Amino acid sequence: FKENVRGLFIFGKPQKADYKVFLAVKRVLEAEKLIKENKKDLANKSLGVATQDLTEAAKLIELAKASKASLGTVSQNISTRAVNIEKLTRWLATKDSETKDKLLEVAAKAKEVHVKF
Repeated sequence: FKENVRGLFIFGKPQKADYKVFLAVKRVLEAEKLIKENKKDLANKSLGVATQDLTEAAKLIELAKASKASLGTVSQNISTRAVNIEKLTRWLATKDSETKDKLLEVAAKAKEVHVKF
């Protein structure tokens, strides 16, 4: 609930995209912890939310570029976070076969966000 309310007070497509990627990082780290605790169903749900957040971030980036809005300093944050998400999820996919598909899906979305820069 708190994250949704906070998101309402962020203005600008680049800033919203940055926030969505930040939330995706949180969901991936949450999923990593759940995988370690052997709670694979909950981990898959968290990874699904991360995928959704990254998809929304990619759309927001495209909209910002289309409207010629400056991505400013958030572009470096987004790019760095997306690369880190991709590396972590690909590594985790080698460690856990039950969540592998979801992890690779998140990795692909993170790469999609990264290549937009």
